[in-house]
Amino acid sequence: MHDENFIRVVAFDSVGHENIETGGSQNQNELMALEYFKKAEEITPLFYSMNLLMLGKCYINLNDKERGIEYLKKVCDYTIKTPDDQKAHDEAEKLLKGLNI
Repeated sequence: MHDENFIRVVAFDSVGHENIETGGSQNQNELMALEYFKKAEEITPLFYSMNLLMLGKCYINLNDKERGIEYLKKVCDYTIKTPDDQKAHDEAEKLLKGLNI
């Protein structure tokens, strides 16, 4: 059993930086990362705006636009407290605009 800090690190290393190769197809990598991001969110809901952003991006990349938009909107509603929150907010807004939302 892993503690939540381990799950956060694995999730962001697996797809958060999107250039990391894990040996699987892009779709397999996205699915694996999605599971880690979901698990992190399950352990500590709304703990980190970047996690919400990555959930939204994973869902969109997996052609689940509705769920992706849901998470991107959560990022836009997230209270900005840190530079990471601002980055996540800006990227979520940009992605939503690109989706005509």
